[in-house]
Amino acid sequence: MSNLDVKKYEAFFEGLNGPIDNAGEGTLEGSVEEALPPPSPSPLTEAAEDSDAATTTTTIPVGDECEDQELENELFRVTLEEAEALAQQLDDALSVHLDESDYSVDLEQRGVVLRLADNALFASGEADIDEVAQGVLAVVAEVLVGHPGNDVEVEGHTDNRPTSTARFATNWELSSARATNVLRELLADAELEPARFAAVGRADTIPRGDNDSEEGRAENRRTEIVVMFPETVAATC
Repeated sequence: MSNLDVKKYEAFFEGLNGPIDNAGEGTLEGSVEEALPPPSPSPLTEAAEDSDAATTTTTIPVGDECEDQELENELFRVTLEEAEALAQQLDDALSVHLDESDYSVDLEQRGVVLRLADNALFASGEADIDEVAQGVLAVVAEVLVGHPGNDVEVEGHTDNRPTSTARFATNWELSSARATNVLRELLADAELEPARFAAVGRADTIPRGDNDSEEGRAENRRTEIVVMFPETVAATC
């Protein structure tokens, strides 16, 4: 066995079992490391090194993070209390003027939603508001005056039956006209800021009931007055 073969065998065996006792002595000029060229870097290795060099980790102190979450929780609590107070005010004010079947006040993620049945405001297939309905909307406007920091959206909704009047070609025109007229009645209160308000017609695109039944269609014919509140989710630390 040549000296080089002996050295290779000894190195391999030593890696498995430690040094060989009484290994033969031989001479070899240079070394295996010197004889072999250095290995070329792998493209994957270079990419990994570049990625590691470009990665920056930012650590947020736990104390500051907890303080931020506590602030979010406090904002959520205040927002929820304000929304619940507004919902109760609307319910108290409208219960004097409308039957329970004519309206509802719900607390949703987008805010406080007042739903008014179409027959509480309009004649069938029409968008004009009579004096009784004007009085109802005046009560709503008076409550909204006490909440000047919230935007308000008025939405008109219909069932899926086609309109049969020459005035409104489709439910889009009917729902838009109803929403706009409700908005105008609310803004008859000069203390309300028009820039906070918007009106939109939804036609029959967002049903709440089954359009195959009369009860469901009646539930779908409605006007919604949505008082927007910030969408804040309580955090935990």
